[in-house]
Amino acid sequence: MFLLKKIRELGVLHRHRPKLVGQRTAEKNRLQNVLEDANIKLASVVSNVFGKSGAAMIEAIIHGESNPDLLAEMAKGSLVKKKVELRKALKGRVTDHHRFMLEMIRKNINYINNQIAQLEARMDTYLKSMEQEVTLLKTIR
Repeated sequence: MFLLKKIRELGVLHRHRPKLVGQRTAEKNRLQNVLEDANIKLASVVSNVFGKSGAAMIEAIIHGESNPDLLAEMAKGSLVKKKVELRKALKGRVTDHHRFMLEMIRKNINYINNQIAQLEARMDTYLKSMEQEVTLLKTIR
C-alpha cells in the first residue's frame, strides 16, 4: 500500500475517533439523566459515576437492587469514607422503566467503548506499518 494512501486512511480513522467519544459522552449524560429522574444523586458524591464503584452500583440497580445500604457497601477506595453520603444519594425511586433505560444506555456505552478500542487497534496497525518511513523522515535535516 502506498504511503500516501496509508496516511489518508489513518487520517480518516483519526477524525472518526472524536465522533465516537462524543457519542459515548452523550450516552453517559443520558445515563446520568435517568439516575437523576429516579432521584439517585450518585454524581453529587462520586467524582466518576463510571468508575469501579459507580459502575458496580449502576449494575446492581439495573439488576433490581434498590437498598441504599447494600448499594453503598459497593464503595471502593476513597469512596468508602463517604458511605453516609452515598446512602442518602442512593435513596431513590427506581422503576422498571429506569432499569430498562439504564441497561440500554449501559449497553450502548459498552458498544461504543468496543468500537473505540477497535479503531485504536486499527490506528496502531497503520502506525506500526509506517515505522520505517517515519524513521527515515526523522533523519532528514
